[in-house]
Order: sequence, then C-alpha cells, then structure tokens
Amino acid sequence: MQECKPAISEDVATSSEDDENAAVSKGMDDARRTPPSRVQGVAFALFAISIWSGWYVSTRFDVTSNLTAYDLVALRFGVSALILLPVVIRLRCGIGLVGWPIGLALFAGSGVPYSMLSTSGVAFAPAAQGAALTPGMMPVATALLSLAILKERLSHLQIWGLTLVLGGVILITGLSSFHDYHREWIGHIFFITGAFLFAGYTVALRASRLSGFEAAAIVAFWSAAVYLPVYFTSLHPHIFEVKLTSLLFPAFYQGVLTNVVSLAAYGRAVSALGASRASPFAALIPAVTSILGIGLLGEWPTAADWAGIGCVSFGVYLAAAGPLPSALFGKSRLAKC
Repeated sequence: MQECKPAISEDVATSSEDDENAAVSKGMDDARRTPPSRVQGVAFALFAISIWSGWYVSTRFDVTSNLTAYDLVALRFGVSALILLPVVIRLRCGIGLVGWPIGLALFAGSGVPYSMLSTSGVAFAPAAQGAALTPGMMPVATALLSLAILKERLSHLQIWGLTLVLGGVILITGLSSFHDYHREWIGHIFFITGAFLFAGYTVALRASRLSGFEAAAIVAFWSAAVYLPVYFTSLHPHIFEVKLTSLLFPAFYQGVLTNVVSLAAYGRAVSALGASRASPFAALIPAVTSILGIGLLGEWPTAADWAGIGCVSFGVYLAAAGPLPSALFGKSRLAKC
C-alpha cells in the first residue's frame, strides 16, 4: 500500500499539471478571440484620425506642388498592395470571403473611388474644408446606414451629438464658401460624396467580420489591380519625372500610414465600439487638422472655425460616449439614455 502512494501522487501531480497547462492554453486562446475593449477602441480610433488629419495637410501640399491626384492614388495602392501581398495570398484575394454587395461597398468606400474623390477634392478646395466636410458628414451618413442595415439603435445623446457635429461642419466650412467663384464647390461635392462612400465601408466592414488588415489587404489588392494599368497607360504619370527623394514621404504616408496602419486601427475601433460609435471620432479631424495647419502651414482658424471645432468635439463626445462611461467609470445613465 505504501509503495503505491508515490505512484498515485505522481499521477495526480502530472494530471494537475496537464490541467493547468490546458487552462493556460485555453485562456490564451480566449484572449486571442476576445475583441478589444472599449477603451482600446477609443485609442485605436484616435490613432487613426491623427493619421487622417495629417493626410489632408500632406496631400494638399503634394497636389499643389509636383504631383497630381492620380500619382498619389497610384502610390497609395501600389505601395500598400505590395506590403499586404502575403495577407492577400493567404486570403486568396478575398474571393469567397464576402458577398458581392459587401465587397463592392468595401472597394468603393476605401478603394479607388473614395481615394480619387478625396484626393481630387483637396486639389479644388483647402485642406481645412475637406477635413470639415468629409469627416463631419461621415458619422451622420454612417449612423443612417447603421440604423437601416445593421439595426443599430441610436440613443438620444447620439442623435444630439450628430446634430452638433453637423452644425459644427457648417460653422467650420462657412456658408459663404459655397458661393465663391473659384470652383471650391467642386471639392465640396467630392468631399461629401466621399463621406457617404466611407460610411458604406464602415458598415460593410462591420457586417463582413473581416479584420482591419484583411479588409485593407483585399481593397488594396483589387484597387491596384484595377487602377495601376489605367494609370500607367492613360493618366500621364508624373512619378518618373520627379526626384526619388520627393516620392519617399508621399509613398510612405499614402501607402503605409494611410492605407495600412490607419485602416487596421480603424477596423479595431469598429470591432470594439460598433460602426455608429466608431465613426463619430472622425469628426475630430477638423480640430486636429487645424492644429497641424497652425504648426506646419501657419494658417490660423477664424472665430467661426473655433466655434465649429467646439461643436464638433462636443458632438463627438455625445455621439460616441454612450458605451464609454461604463468602460471607464462603471455603469452610467449615459449608456441607456
């Protein structure tokens, strides 16, 4: 009997160790499957909009100097498609992963159509107006699409927040700018149309259940496959006429930061917060862009601009803070208003 006890104890210890290892393994698997928290979602959203804010300033500089909108779109998708090629191969180019409606919405909302509209818009109108119109209209359009397609309910605070965002957009842009004779109205149309396209991307991304990297890879691949042949044969590329050093920063910002890093971060934000609560963070872009414009371009916003920035910022808080107080401070009435 005494000789059997060590053997039994050893078996029990081995079994206990195996159970512990299995529990640790299960915990790691669960952690991988756990979606990002709402606090992380806020951080990802803010990181993405900081990149997008810088995009307006850098793109405005590029299209008014030595590159065209066609060149920047080619750099954007050529570089990002190359970087994300391993992901595209693993996903088999996205064939069979999503249906055609969702695939087309992803392509139009962050691929060539959206990029051409937003880049060309900056060529017609100042960067500050683009930073106000596109991100400002985006949460309104996304909320409508989320309500109609995803059946996501909007709280009273979200509705008030989106109303403030819209009012802030009007203040920042200025009603008088719609009556000029310098073709800025063309840029305004491009910006607003792009906002609705990206709203469709936001909703489609949520419905597709793709990660940010997966969606970015698929869109970049198909955009490059469709656009680059047309660009090199018919759109008179200028990238061969400028110095290589002049292409390095635009290629990095357009192809890496904008089309890979920012979309991946935004995808994590959508996963954590939901489409209707992630998109309002984009309305902070006018404020961030204005600050960048002060530092980099020496452009100071007017009093109306500052008032609009305040409306937009507070509107973003109301529209997106519904789930946040419960994550940061425990249960709150704001989440159920």
